[in-house]
Amino acid sequence: MRNSRGKHHNVDPSIESEIKWLESLAGVERVIPGIIEPCHHTLTPGTLKLRGDEPTGFRLYAYQDGGVRECFVVVSPIGERDALRRHIEERYQDFLESRFRNGQAQKEGEQVEPAAISIAPVVLCDQRRAHRETLAEMYALAVEGKISHDSIWVPDLQKVQDRSHWPLDDSKHNSSGSELFALGVIKPNWTRAENDVRVLEGFFEVVIGDIRGEDLVVYCNNKGKPVHYGLHQADGLVHSKWRESHVFSHPLDLIPTHFGSSARFFRKVER
Repeated sequence: MRNSRGKHHNVDPSIESEIKWLESLAGVERVIPGIIEPCHHTLTPGTLKLRGDEPTGFRLYAYQDGGVRECFVVVSPIGERDALRRHIEERYQDFLESRFRNGQAQKEGEQVEPAAISIAPVVLCDQRRAHRETLAEMYALAVEGKISHDSIWVPDLQKVQDRSHWPLDDSKHNSSGSELFALGVIKPNWTRAENDVRVLEGFFEVVIGDIRGEDLVVYCNNKGKPVHYGLHQADGLVHSKWRESHVFSHPLDLIPTHFGSSARFFRKVER
């Protein structure tokens, strides 16, 4: 149940992001949260159970420390349920285990960062990117000085600012630090959470349905390694610096193929 502002009634704010993640999954019609009651079963805290006894979907039980059970009813069409259950088991379990470990650490007086939630990255559309190999070839010619950057015509692109130079304080010529420098972003540090999810220090990850202007867009290769950065804009476009070229405004998926095959979105933590 939601109120007029889109928040769920009687739900701990700390799990609001998990509810949004569930709602963002393809095939989920709605999520009914807020059922919290004592657990009478002997289960390891931090485990996840899915039951398919709901006429409109299935129940998701999150067993936490102290015998407390959080229950979400995930409403979905019958044809989508098996795939959804597998996806939730894979992604949501990591969050529960990490949150349980953080809860234990807090009891012992340790300072811990918020648990990393493994959010499925947005896969970029190959059909819209098929002609970008030609752009990559033109970029290579430009680097060699055989053609000027201004002579490169790129459909659906608008040059935002002239930033063909690299900052003098950047020790690596071809690095993401220069891309972020051109966007006015201090290069963040990547760390790995206990569940082996790559996270950015001082940022939290957001789902595509919750993206705002100035959120950081991280393009990743097939192995999940970050290879390109951009800033999401309020109009839905992305501003990013194209290597030795300029800062361009472009749709999310219209980037050269070697700039990544998927995208993740991060928002700076407000202190």
